Amino acid sequence: MRLNKNNAFTLSELLVAALILAFTLIGMLGVIMNIMHLNQLNRNTVKAASHSQSVMEEIKKVNFSTLQTNINNGVWDLSGNSLTQPPFNFTLMPNETVNTSVFQTGNPLGVNVEINWQESGQGTRAFSIQTFITNI
Repeated sequence: MRLNKNNAFTLSELLVAALILAFTLIGMLGVIMNIMHLNQLNRNTVKAASHSQSVMEEIKKVNFSTLQTNINNGVWDLSGNSLTQPPFNFTLMPNETVNTSVFQTGNPLGVNVEINWQESGQGTRAFSIQTFITNI
């Protein structure tokens, strides 16, 4: 069987194909790295939402008459090891802190729970939830 010269690729065609493949793979790598970063951001946001809801549930268990005083005294302003202990048992995010505040006094009482943490390469991030608690 005899090879025809016109059926083979030239060296320049192979180099162009290799460059196109390399640029495509580099572009895909960038997209994959961005997806991984966004996945981590979303994972931490979901974790912060869960942590803030857990703290809010603990706040709701307290007698309404002492609730505002406890919040103002920082009973639920937490950080570090206090978050890994009962009743929370959180898996901490970097530099995670919990800050609680009252945004409306009286009945109903407006309560805010804010979770702050350090996001890799993004600086400090925050997630908060607010609710009203009434004395029935």
